[in-house]
Amino acid sequence: MTLIQLSNYLFLGSVALLILTLIIKGIGRRGMTGYNADPYSGSTTDLQLEHNHREVIQGQDTLMKNIFKSYFIWISLIGIVTSIVITL
Repeated sequence: MTLIQLSNYLFLGSVALLILTLIIKGIGRRGMTGYNADPYSGSTTDLQLEHNHREVIQGQDTLMKNIFKSYFIWISLIGIVTSIVITL
């Protein structure tokens, strides 16, 4: 196995891990909308944003913090950068 092949496999594995982690941490944790307990279940409407703007923003911030705290995100990003450096 050459270095280029190793780099290709590392890149593909890292991208797959990144996608799975984003799916599990994002959609898997909150559901498609994240408003299951809200009486306005379903997609976020403009009326909801007017009334619950701070709550919606805090929910999005919490989701981003949880994603970036995940070790799998950082492992996959390091794998992608390493594969790019190997190919150079």
